[in-house]
Amino acid sequence: MARFAAHLRENKLAYIYILPSFLVLGFVVIYPFVYSVVISFSNMSLGHFRDWKLTGFEQYLRVFREKVFNLTPIQWLSDPLGAFAAATITNIWLGSPFMMVIALGGLQSIPKELYEAAEVDGAKPWRQFWKITALFSFMSAWSEYLVAGLF
Repeated sequence: MARFAAHLRENKLAYIYILPSFLVLGFVVIYPFVYSVVISFSNMSLGHFRDWKLTGFEQYLRVFREKVFNLTPIQWLSDPLGAFAAATITNIWLGSPFMMVIALGGLQSIPKELYEAAEVDGAKPWRQFWKITALFSFMSAWSEYLVAGLF
């Protein structure tokens, strides 16, 4: 403990700088998580929004006793075509944000000088789009495809 106190005194400014990030982390992540766990052990609902009380494991026991909780198998997962479609849609849904960030980075990496040079050479906006933007977008998409294939 004395070693930590000496380290704290020696690096006080560093700890002061990092304190706001720990406060934000606690406020944004840790507090809602703990609050959700506490609320899960209560009778809070829209009917008991202001006068809720802790009930312990009563909520969990009630849920596990319900017949609806013992789910039957999902039919579309037993069909090979349905399972393939579900996996494909899920993969597209999960991968799209990453691909959009990569595409945006690819578009932003196109040098402005290329457009200026094309304009000086007399290229109209439509030709600039096809010869510069579309070409670089295709190259970016192809690299995304190759990277996605590796993983």
